[in-house]
Amino acid sequence: MSYSIERAELVSDQIRRLATQNPFQLAGQYRNLDFWLDEAASALTTLTTYPQRFTRLRDGTKTWIAEHGSLVVDYCSICQGPCELEKARSAPLPKRTSSRERNDAEKGIREAVRLIALRLYRSHFIDEGQLREIGGRFEFDFEPKELRRSDKYEHVEPVTFFRRQKRSA
Repeated sequence: MSYSIERAELVSDQIRRLATQNPFQLAGQYRNLDFWLDEAASALTTLTTYPQRFTRLRDGTKTWIAEHGSLVVDYCSICQGPCELEKARSAPLPKRTSSRERNDAEKGIREAVRLIALRLYRSHFIDEGQLREIGGRFEFDFEPKELRRSDKYEHVEPVTFFRRQKRSA
């Protein structure tokens, strides 16, 4: 898997986790919201500029191979040296990451940002203007029903695997 995809998935997974935290934890992450939005934006930029970077990578590799006549051989598992029985072949060009994978990673980041933005809005950390500003930055909008919120903050119970047992008296 490519660095761009792995990074995007790491950032989107982390932001998704933040959207499920307790209110007191969410309050701390709200103070770091600019950091997380910048991380998401940077990961998106890495994905969207991938085709230009890949073209430079491929062209540089191609030029090196042509200028130096680079050949590769497999290594022998017995003597740990170049295999004498196999014919040397031209060095391979790098393989491109599929656009489907990049598009899926982009969608993942946008959806994670959308989740944390809605959670912060419903928990009264940000107002509708700030919510729409985040949506504009990451190219998504909100349905009117998503903008409804109660007068109290929204509490989302985090996933826990072990619950404390009540002690018997």
